[in-house]
Amino acid sequence: MKIINITWLLLIISGGVQAEAIYEINTCNDLSTLEAYPTATFELMNNIDCQNIERAPIGWETWRGLTPFSGTLNGNGFSISNLTIKPQDGETRYSGLFKKLDGATIKDIKISNFTVTGDSQDIPSTYSGALAGYVNNSNIDSVILNKANIIGDYTGSLAGYLGNSTVTNSHSFNFELPGHIHSLGGRTVGGLIGHVEKSTIASTSVDGIITAQARNLTVGGAFGKIYNTNIINNLSSTEINLTANNTYAVGGFAGHVNNSAEYNFENNNSLGSVSSLASSEIYYESSFIGYIYQATIKNSHSRTVSNTSQHTLYGAIAGHVIWNSSFDHVIGTTNNTDSIDTCLFGQTSTNATISISASHCVVSNSL
Repeated sequence: MKIINITWLLLIISGGVQAEAIYEINTCNDLSTLEAYPTATFELMNNIDCQNIERAPIGWETWRGLTPFSGTLNGNGFSISNLTIKPQDGETRYSGLFKKLDGATIKDIKISNFTVTGDSQDIPSTYSGALAGYVNNSNIDSVILNKANIIGDYTGSLAGYLGNSTVTNSHSFNFELPGHIHSLGGRTVGGLIGHVEKSTIASTSVDGIITAQARNLTVGGAFGKIYNTNIINNLSSTEINLTANNTYAVGGFAGHVNNSAEYNFENNNSLGSVSSLASSEIYYESSFIGYIYQATIKNSHSRTVSNTSQHTLYGAIAGHVIWNSSFDHVIGTTNNTDSIDTCLFGQTSTNATISISASHCVVSNSL
């Protein structure tokens, strides 16, 4: 690692001048520099192969708390590949390349063949993702993830949690998310992000496998849970396999959505599949969104194949809608003939006002 491209910034700091360094990242060992200088600017100078290297997530953790990465990482189109992330014992709150991003910018980088494991006792982290376990107040653009295997409670191929942030032009392929195998449940898994709130996500796509192995999970092909977030022009082609009883909510695109009317949810599509063991019961299932508290959804289409039988409430657009929501040019295509009587929604609350415009359900055995 070396310092390059010194930029002199005229700052009024005691009448002096301060230099801002841009750090080169050339090798896998150089990644430790991001931990040493968490507010600095870094650039990848070449593809980095971390074959046979296992390291802890980037981020200092002391009795005072965790120091997140709040600088800039510019990948320049290069990749970091073949890295195993293993949290240290007792530090299993966040896991990924970074433990936590807060005020960071990550752009133009490729992540390939990452494995995010549990600690030495196989205890997974609470928030897990290939890029970061937890992301807040950050900008992520043009991040390409190809092949990752990640375990955690709140899990996504990119990040476990995303809040007050933007993700644009980013794509994830060939990932495997086993869900959480140690807890009794109550957790969230999403193909891209496990839990997202107060953010904007646009022009992303996901195509991988989620195997939900625990009870009471909320699972979505792209997002596990969405709260008050702009979701625009995104595609999920995720294959979801349920191997445990009593999964709470499953959607080919999202498991749970709670968006007030001022947030845009439009031009999103789901083309994946949902399957389960014959004994597995799903409370709320949909080829698009498992459970909607409230949302305004426009110009979206789902063609997710459903190979499940034990669902309490199934709808091609939503398994359950509990509060005021509107659907404009939303089409749900399903092969699940059990849903014919309640094709659009498995159930709607009697207190909800549902507005439907140019939206319909298609039952097709040819999916």
